[in-house]
Amino acid sequence: MVKKSILPIIFLFLYTLNSHAEGQDGLNKIANIFNLIYNIGILICITCYIIIARVILKSVLNKKTITFFGKKINNTAFRTSVVITFLSAIFLGMIVWLYDSF
Repeated sequence: MVKKSILPIIFLFLYTLNSHAEGQDGLNKIANIFNLIYNIGILICITCYIIIARVILKSVLNKKTITFFGKKINNTAFRTSVVITFLSAIFLGMIVWLYDSF
């Protein structure tokens, strides 16, 4: 839980990040602040997603055979498909984030 005395300091810091831009009115600065908070939140979400994907991949890669609905599946084919799926999802997420931030 963030203390209430820290919140004005955080907002003041975020406001000073955008205060160097000249020729902008107050509403545009506030929009820039919310855009900055949004981008930081997306970075945190992508970082958490990568950490969760690493944990899942480590658990999948350590097993020799995987039981899927009672059938044993060789781990090599399943391992490559899981790795390709997670890497492509992370790559597409980064592309969407970069497209959205600019």
